[in-house]
Amino acid sequence: MSHLAAAATRFTGRPATAERRLSSHLGAVTLDDGRVVMVKATHGPAAVRAEAAGLRWLAVPVPTVHGYDERPSLVTDRVAEGARIDRDTAAQPARGQGA
Repeated sequence: MSHLAAAATRFTGRPATAERRLSSHLGAVTLDDGRVVMVKATHGPAAVRAEAAGLRWLAVPVPTVHGYDERPSLVTDRVAEGARIDRDTAAQPARGQGA
């Protein structure tokens, strides 16, 4: 079992049945119940914690964060095509909205 499939199994509690590499750091892993989760090998523990926190913070359709570790790996649900936010919405936190 690859590192990506092992991370998907560890964080979802479901066995991985297939894996498709999308890049050197990203893969789509199919679970035994048919769901597809995304597994990303990131650039370090701080980066994976920040990305997981940011995905949980966003108030738009975002993937469920199943977990992350210090290896580092991040396991999320796959987001359907077209589920995107526009540039202005994405920039609001950086502009200090709500502060």
